[in-house]
Amino acid sequence: GNLPIHVALRSQCDTVLGVKGERRLIKYLLDLDKNLALCPEAGGGCGKSERRLPLRLSVENGWPVHDLVIDSALASCGNENIDVSSPTDDDGCKTKISEEFKHESKIRGYIATNMVMDWPLLHDALNGPYHPRFRIHGARQLVKSIVSKVSHHACQHQQSGASRHHSLTDFVDANGRSALHIALESKWPVYDLIVQANPHCLEARDPTQHGFFPFQTAACAFTACCPPISGTAEKQNDMKTERDSEANEGRAQPSALNSSEESMPSNTTKANTMGAEEEASLMEMSMIFELIRESPLCVTWRMASDNKPEIRVESDIPKIYTPKQTKKRRRPSSPNKE
Repeated sequence: GNLPIHVALRSQCDTVLGVKGERRLIKYLLDLDKNLALCPEAGGGCGKSERRLPLRLSVENGWPVHDLVIDSALASCGNENIDVSSPTDDDGCKTKISEEFKHESKIRGYIATNMVMDWPLLHDALNGPYHPRFRIHGARQLVKSIVSKVSHHACQHQQSGASRHHSLTDFVDANGRSALHIALESKWPVYDLIVQANPHCLEARDPTQHGFFPFQTAACAFTACCPPISGTAEKQNDMKTERDSEANEGRAQPSALNSSEESMPSNTTKANTMGAEEEASLMEMSMIFELIRESPLCVTWRMASDNKPEIRVESDIPKIYTPKQTKKRRRPSSPNKE
């Protein structure tokens, strides 16, 4: 089954505790064992097959505790080896182990066995949608905080010269995907923050998606559920409804007028929804334009069928046909007339 922290974070953050109470609750659970921050849930929830980590659960369900989870995850990096053996006294004889200690040792062993150390924290946060509670500003502040903590921890670790046995602070995962690919695929409006922290990711290609550049990943992700450009069908339906209402306006009864007045809020809601979709579409188009402007050379890059850069030699370049100039043929001389 799931641990208490998974049970809490898998539910929507709609409590009466307030922000301070919600943070206090998660902090108490993480203080029991820092390694909980790297332990995935027992099974995919809400129709999901993957096992999500506490950081992804908190971002997806609106819990304002991402900094607590990251601090615990980074603190547990040096505690990979956990001693779950039973206590012994000075004589070397095993003491009588209580049932409570057995249960605690079993849980700690389960956590130590299932810890995920090869999945970057930034990838985990961006690998899916963020809760509407955060909005765009909150999502950007969240990513900025994660990038700052990860970069600071990586610099400290590099200065210490100690060997690293995890990938929590990397910008590229084991599959070769950068954090920018994950963010664009999940439609996070944070590409500029990731590029600022890791400029080389603009020219990084996604090995799992046909070698796409970031602007290509964005184009495929943004157009997947893009509304119609002109909305011609919806406009035609609205115009038809308006004409019918005008034709029946003269013979409309009071009850019909009341019903039309009651239907006004729904039309207003529909208009607001369409406006929000158009605004999101414009923002996505702006992001694609910015990505192309930052890396214009990626647009002209061509790939051959064997996933190697296509090198065009001089013989492959088509030449303009120029007809050869032939010598004028002399006409046969006519016989002299006598």
